[in-house]
Amino acid sequence: MAIGAHPDDIEFGAGGTLAKWAAAGCVVHHLVCTDGSKGTWNPDADIRRHALQHTRDSVAIAGRLNSRDVVLWFVTAALIALMLSLGAAMFWTARFV
Repeated sequence: MAIGAHPDDIEFGAGGTLAKWAAAGCVVHHLVCTDGSKGTWNPDADIRRHALQHTRDSVAIAGRLNSRDVVLWFVTAALIALMLSLGAAMFWTARFV
């Protein structure tokens, strides 16, 4: 299982290794912790659209790497920080197989 804070972190950081492992028969899973909505410093950017495109790209690349599935936590980095500070353990998730 590869875990990334943001969409595309896994692919940039470990994509080659994961593709090699998948080609060798390993089962690869991705867990992306945030929705990617803070992936730009452009104040005029459509944040929701940006996050959706980031997520689509991440799922598409995971498929090219022959990953079994991608689990996405649709939360912002700020919400994760708040939940961790409160000791919460429940997140909204979606799974793409």
